[in-house]
Amino acid sequence: MPARINLINKKFGRLLVVEKTDQISKEGGIYWKCKCECGKEINVTTHDLKKANTKSCGCLFQERRLEALKQCCADSFQGGTRLYALKQKVRVDSETQVKGVRKKHGSYQAYITLRKTRINLGTFKNINDAIIARKIAERNYFNPVLEEFEKQIIV
Repeated sequence: MPARINLINKKFGRLLVVEKTDQISKEGGIYWKCKCECGKEINVTTHDLKKANTKSCGCLFQERRLEALKQCCADSFQGGTRLYALKQKVRVDSETQVKGVRKKHGSYQAYITLRKTRINLGTFKNINDAIIARKIAERNYFNPVLEEFEKQIIV
């Protein structure tokens, strides 16, 4: 029989082992009650503590995820607008195959979305008129945002 170890008051990542629990894993491992630096308590097996599989209650993962998101996307936002969305391709399931133009009740509605606000550009009988309205709106709404972003990159 392997020697029993005592992990109480030992620190693993952000976790401080508080006490041994009566809980046993499927593999026969011991669960330890741990207190995370953030204050949350979780139960973790000896194996996961020693192999550094679990370093926190989950707060570390959330912080790293948020930081990675900030780093990857910091340059892609301009004035509350996702720049990549301005250049996104049309959805494959689009009935019209034109971004910002949809068929509605036998006519075509043109719209554009900027800063989480959808702007209705009008309803047209002819799809070509809806496409023209959309292209003009892209020039009027998107180009200033993209130009401002390019100025920031150059500076």
